Amino acid sequence: RCRMSKRSSTIRDVRWTAGVEPLKRSSAKIKEQIPAATAASEVGGASSSWDFEEMMRQAQQVQHEQDEGLPDSTVLCSSCATQVAGAERAQLLEHYASGWHRANVRRTLRGKSPIGEEDWESRVEGSDGEGGERGDASDLSSDSGADCTEEHTNALLGLGAARTYFVQQATVFSVFSALLRDGETSVPSTPSLFTRPLNCAVILLAGGHFAAGVFENDRLVVHRAIRRYTVRAKQGGAQSAIDKSGGCSKSAGANLRRYNEKMLREEIRELLGKKWLAQLAAAPLVFLRCASYQRDIFISDDDKDAPLRKRDARLRTIPFETKRPLLDEVKRTWERLGEVHEHGPIEEFEKTMEERRVQLRKRSTALQRKGRRNEEVPDTFDDEQDLDEEDSRREGRWRERKERKEQEEREAAEEKATKDPFLEIDQDLRNAVYGAIRANEKEGTAIDRVLKGVDEGERKEELLRYIREARFPPINSCLLHIAAASGAEHSVKYMLDLGANPAMRNAEGKAPYNCSEGKIVKGVFSAWRAEWEEAEEEEKEEGQKGKRRQIDWVKAQIPLPAEKSAEQLAREAEKKKAKRDRQKVKAMVKKQEQRHPSPPQAKKAAYLALSDREKRALAIEARLAKSCVSRCFMCAGTISGTPFEYCANRFCSTACVANHRSKTGV
Repeated sequence: RCRMSKRSSTIRDVRWTAGVEPLKRSSAKIKEQIPAATAASEVGGASSSWDFEEMMRQAQQVQHEQDEGLPDSTVLCSSCATQVAGAERAQLLEHYASGWHRANVRRTLRGKSPIGEEDWESRVEGSDGEGGERGDASDLSSDSGADCTEEHTNALLGLGAARTYFVQQATVFSVFSALLRDGETSVPSTPSLFTRPLNCAVILLAGGHFAAGVFENDRLVVHRAIRRYTVRAKQGGAQSAIDKSGGCSKSAGANLRRYNEKMLREEIRELLGKKWLAQLAAAPLVFLRCASYQRDIFISDDDKDAPLRKRDARLRTIPFETKRPLLDEVKRTWERLGEVHEHGPIEEFEKTMEERRVQLRKRSTALQRKGRRNEEVPDTFDDEQDLDEEDSRREGRWRERKERKEQEEREAAEEKATKDPFLEIDQDLRNAVYGAIRANEKEGTAIDRVLKGVDEGERKEELLRYIREARFPPINSCLLHIAAASGAEHSVKYMLDLGANPAMRNAEGKAPYNCSEGKIVKGVFSAWRAEWEEAEEEEKEEGQKGKRRQIDWVKAQIPLPAEKSAEQLAREAEKKKAKRDRQKVKAMVKKQEQRHPSPPQAKKAAYLALSDREKRALAIEARLAKSCVSRCFMCAGTISGTPFEYCANRFCSTACVANHRSKTGV
């Protein structure tokens, strides 16, 4: 609906103080609108026998009464052809939800005249329930409690109830219907809408983010924003919703989210129910945006701590999308609620509405067809003949589905045949070719064995064409691409000799040379090009030009082998000579070590020459040497660390040295 708007202004503009008129429609327009809208509401698919004269008479009467003006406390219900005493929202909703009103809506859609309330009550008393006339609640009822006739006309035009429209200087404007307070029916009948301040409370809650503010005299008097970790990052969904769905996580994060949800609920109720009690009670409108499972935080009749009640006439839903609940978003929501949208001149507006009516008629036609198809299958069967007919219909539908499926399979097979040009090559042979290429045997012996296993003739030619031209997903590579990418240099050489085109490119625009794995495979391509050009020159000299196939070397991107200069050749020769000299020196050193063993080897040989008794004696001496403990000469204590030496004796400390000298007199 916003696409009809061109420009927007605010309700504070001084031009709204005069010249505001209701959006009136001619009888001719209403005559076009009533059948289309009511037909769109008929989802049952029943054939409509519209009494246009009667409906036009009712519509004209409604328009005439609206122009003359009814008392403020009376609203006319066009479906029941009666007046509803009192314009309170609760009374209107009670009438719209009654079985009498819903039955009259169904009768109107079927082209029947409405019945009186007494007739309806008598029918209900004579039956167990509301009977076949009972229907769904009217879609024309509104949460804002606006005038029934105006909303009925808006619904017929496809305007919806989110906005209320008015005219000034032959231009159509609209404001949000939620700005109308309890008892206010339309913009022209409420001139104070443009002069009074937009006093309201805006409350937003989503994903653990809470933001609220109260506006008085177009000024934000109190505001608060709260952030709690209640939703797992990149997972979505509150922890309480996950718990209700059957999951019961016991992790630390889940327990933390449950605790934060509880604390967030308590903080919100503490803020709105106690700290902001006076400001919230003075607000004439309360705009609330939260999830359905979070409404009990704010609204409840049973919980006395809830700040709002269910039947509070000030409650409104925000009629547009909002972003993350923050203080800036609260301010933006308040500013957008006060916008007045311009829809252009009345002629342009009616043209746009005509396009909507055309779409509405198309939708109603589709719904009617769908309803007729649903009516073809009876819900109950009176006798065996109906059962037999239903069985035959089901069997016919089953045959149709089976034939349709077979036809789709045949078409799929034909499409596959057109896409795959190598139908004669079975899957086993294709697997054998692929395995031979990956085997990378010298001179392509594996591929040659596969070719020899196929009989001479058309099948062998088809196999050769398959090796040269077959393409494979996902990037439309050929077998030469696959061999080069896997580093199979022998298979690459053999396939090039078989006639594979090195200039073929895959979906990424790469030639087989560009996909080569390592320098060896690239060297094979370069050497093969050099051989190809040499053979081509020989054919030219012999006068056999044109017999060899032409290859686009620019597209193949295969370079010629680099020609080395005399200096490069000399350096390579020196490197080779130095390498040979190093190898000779290593060999000579190895021979000398074998002839003259090194000292460790000599000790090893001497130990091996000892007898077993001598080997055991050496082992005992080694153990005693390791277990020998150094002790002090004076006190016989264990010496740890570096000992003190005096007169070829070892002492643990200087005190022991002094005692020894005093006793010996040395």
